[in-house]
Amino acid sequence: MSSKKIRRIRSLSVDVVERLTKNNLITCKDVLSRSDLELLKLLGFGIFTIHNLRQQCSLACVPVCTTGLELLTKRKQGTGQFFQTSLHGLDHVLHGGIPMGTVTEIAGPSGCGKTQFCTMLSVQATLPGNRGGLEGKVLYMDTESAFSAERTSVLQN
Repeated sequence: MSSKKIRRIRSLSVDVVERLTKNNLITCKDVLSRSDLELLKLLGFGIFTIHNLRQQCSLACVPVCTTGLELLTKRKQGTGQFFQTSLHGLDHVLHGGIPMGTVTEIAGPSGCGKTQFCTMLSVQATLPGNRGGLEGKVLYMDTESAFSAERTSVLQN
């Protein structure tokens, strides 16, 4: 998060962003790793502007705080909290499918169909809602270099 670009912080004035860029301070990390004295010398701003700059950079780097109660409430309110695999027996055993919003590891012995199953789920997640998909985006991490684009085109038909 500290690599967030200064120019993307909307609450900073154009003048502040220009001076930071001229002094090669491009990211929040560049600003936060300097002392107040260094920033005062480089930018020529007053101490209140420097403190405001640090505060804005810090806020831009901090992830949004979510409490456990908020997560639980969101989960209880969610109507589609499970991603159905289209394998009814598996969905039944999993009490509705794979939990959404989680990281799921698929493990098993060699040749049991893990890659095919994950490829199928990836395609299904990107399908439009009227075809049983989630209209989503997928990040597929293959640690064995077994991914085949041809497999996905066969599944989409």
